Amino acid sequence: MALRAPRMSMDPMPSAPNPVSKLWGEWTDIEVKAATVIWVNRLVIGLDLCPFALASMPGLRVVVSSAMDKEQALDTLAEEMGYLAETPKDKPATTLVVFPPALFDKEQNVTMMLKGLEDPAEGEGRMGSLSPGEDNLAAPAMEVRMKGEIMAEDGGAAPVAAMENFVAEETQLGEEEGVKEQFFNEVEVDEEELRAESNFANFMEMAYEAIALSQDLFGDDAASEMLLLTFHPNSTFSSVPFDPADFALRSPFPTVHLLRGVDIRKAEESCERRNSTTEEIAMRNEARLRGMGYRELVEMLGDIYVRAKGVTA
Repeated sequence: MALRAPRMSMDPMPSAPNPVSKLWGEWTDIEVKAATVIWVNRLVIGLDLCPFALASMPGLRVVVSSAMDKEQALDTLAEEMGYLAETPKDKPATTLVVFPPALFDKEQNVTMMLKGLEDPAEGEGRMGSLSPGEDNLAAPAMEVRMKGEIMAEDGGAAPVAAMENFVAEETQLGEEEGVKEQFFNEVEVDEEELRAESNFANFMEMAYEAIALSQDLFGDDAASEMLLLTFHPNSTFSSVPFDPADFALRSPFPTVHLLRGVDIRKAEESCERRNSTTEEIAMRNEARLRGMGYRELVEMLGDIYVRAKGVTA
């Protein structure tokens, strides 16, 4: 039986005002914080996925990043690491840094795949970089979008009744063009799935750089080190498709959890006193989530967006 999460304020520990970048779209700073705290309450604490989460809540900061590119995202993380490092060690302190999903989006990926088939030199290299930046934010002349639209050459959105019509026009030019026809006929292009996988991969790429940054800034000494945990709406580490266990690392928005080494040590000592290990906790989490099922967890995460949208305080 799931534990009932305690009532908590939307922002347990106030963080400095942070203007939301245009990458957040219609989501406000307050709504993003609300969604994040609801997620912590309902999934992390409510399902007892982390036995130490409740005790750390008084020192929790939720920071909504206004980063427009990867470098700004890393700067935000470095700043929050510095804040945690300066907090007295006898007080719990941890930060959730929440990033806009669009920061890690590469809607032009399908277009680059097409261009790569036409001209490998043109497609090469452009798919491997994080999308933010003035040049990358500009829409390409022909861009396949999630909602069955393509970008017309004038930059406006032009609806298409079926992707097949567009492909047919592009694949009637002879044997060489048959490569494209084979690509689209044999591989069903699921734009939403492609975008989600790419978004998660880009987020993890940034997270790995952040881990290296934390090593450079604070080293691995127990008294000063910083540890990073990653959460994402599309976190997928299981080899089993649609594995409910993946929800142990899924969150409403791409999120990096910053923790101090000293607090991790305290958590490990607490485990030892309970004759438990972090591995056993992970196994219990997997069993609990699989017992709930994928559909129920998808609905729980979806309900968080509904509850958070429109929150004003």
